Amino acid sequence: MLVCRHWRAIALAHKILWSYVDISWNRHLVHLCLTRAEEHSLFISAYDTDLPEWSQTLFSMFRHRIRSIRIAGPHSDHDYGCRITADDMENYIDVLRNTSMPSLETFELDVPFDYDEAAVAEAILPQLFNQNHIFRLKSFRLGWFCGWQPDNFTNLTEFLWDTPCALVRPSLTQFMDFLS
Repeated sequence: MLVCRHWRAIALAHKILWSYVDISWNRHLVHLCLTRAEEHSLFISAYDTDLPEWSQTLFSMFRHRIRSIRIAGPHSDHDYGCRITADDMENYIDVLRNTSMPSLETFELDVPFDYDEAAVAEAILPQLFNQNHIFRLKSFRLGWFCGWQPDNFTNLTEFLWDTPCALVRPSLTQFMDFLS
């Protein structure tokens, strides 16, 4: 794709245009965006079920700049045929658990996973972060889990619990326990 020099200069000068990165893009494009964003805050997304093997390095190298993470599985409101496997979900959790992200303010996890119905009804989000790793986290969106570990998120100002499947909707007691 070709653009005129004027628009190219504008795009290169505005670092925020390069700070939105989807790690399911090819590695070269991700590296290009991270380089051109310079020291701007990063907004990382992953819309693919497979976490690239180099993503741990990405999270480690740029952890101080990551302001937002969105991990969403390949699903729509009408098609729940694509699911993340339990192993893939564990890979995501391992990457997040082992990386300090002092600038992280927004985290979204909306990944349908491939468990049997009984396991889905018991889906509890494991401890994702060490509290010292995410002290600025203010906004959290959780989909496809019916609960989480206590004291995971203590400084939130925004919380969205999105469970599109009746099997993973929390009971009123579970929800009240979260609020207390």
